[in-house]
Amino acid sequence: MRCPRCRNEDRRYFHQDYKGFYCRKCIRFGKIYVHETLQQKPLYKPKIQTQMHLDYELTSVQQDAIAKVELLYEHHNKVLVYAACGAGKTEITLVQIQQHLAAGKKVGYAIARRQVVIEIAKRLSEAFPNIHVVKVCGGYTNVVDGDLIVCTTHQLYRYHKCFDLLILDEMDAFPFANNDVLQQLAYNACCGKLLLLSATPESSHFQEVKDGYMGQVSVFERPHKQPLVVPKVYRLPFAMQMVVSLLLVLFKKGKWIVFMPKITQVERMEKLCKHICRCRSISSKTKQKDELMESFNRGDFNLVFATTILERGITIKGVNVAIVSGEHKVYTKASLIQMVGRVGRKFDAPTGFAYIFCKEKTKEIVACQKEIIMMNRKAKIV
Repeated sequence: MRCPRCRNEDRRYFHQDYKGFYCRKCIRFGKIYVHETLQQKPLYKPKIQTQMHLDYELTSVQQDAIAKVELLYEHHNKVLVYAACGAGKTEITLVQIQQHLAAGKKVGYAIARRQVVIEIAKRLSEAFPNIHVVKVCGGYTNVVDGDLIVCTTHQLYRYHKCFDLLILDEMDAFPFANNDVLQQLAYNACCGKLLLLSATPESSHFQEVKDGYMGQVSVFERPHKQPLVVPKVYRLPFAMQMVVSLLLVLFKKGKWIVFMPKITQVERMEKLCKHICRCRSISSKTKQKDELMESFNRGDFNLVFATTILERGITIKGVNVAIVSGEHKVYTKASLIQMVGRVGRKFDAPTGFAYIFCKEKTKEIVACQKEIIMMNRKAKIV
């Protein structure tokens, strides 16, 4: 017995009603019976000739990566772009998007988190201003078809065998990582080429490359050619971590994100600190996240206490980062690299400060520092 949608074969997840057996492992995406066949959804696929509009020129490193991706597709249907935070992964996809649209192919761009969907949809709309870019995620599900679809990985259940090119951005991020249902939805949605993007791929992705099932392109140089910020690590008691973080915010000018592992912590810190500085908190429970981040971008306040909800996909000019309780189990090597990677992403703000405060220096913290140093070395930036 096998679920036609999530491919589950574990009998514990199958239940029976008057119509037959159905799968409960993926029931949040609608009830589906074992005897049913998933149907391909008819989507509009016009041939679209479109020009890219960028406010900057692609670097030689990005252009080389674009050429390598095209070359690898001659021998593989899957390609991994392993790129440092801020190295321009999105820009590397633009030529592939342009070529597929011109050929009348359907393109999907899927990301694990809603906040990043909104950011990427905006950037793609700016790059291709004459096409209809549709974002499909929580709060945006009235329109589910357009010239280019940007969606959360949860929304891929709508697009069985629809995408001739499916771009999976940050596929190692929660909740997509280690979720076999979401991963199967992604494979179901793709009927052509798969392009994976990440600054922190999992070991399984590298193994696929090693085994010859997937091509790989590496990009470690940021477009402004400045090195990735290597975080400074300090061992301190928790109370001192908070005091030092606040002193940094008060005496080192600019915007700051102070990452904390728990929702209760970020909410408490906002209440305690709002009398001494302009601050807000953000977590998965925060309402009106989009409006809050727009205000932060504008400079309405200069400090955000955040959970890992802001670890990926956001670009804030001139932002600095402090990570509190860096030894906490919620912080993996990948999440630490991503949080530090928020610093120095803009041409006119290519540097900044990144600190990790911890009670003990864990192997995850050491691995984070080592990998960032490795990326700088491979980018030939000292």
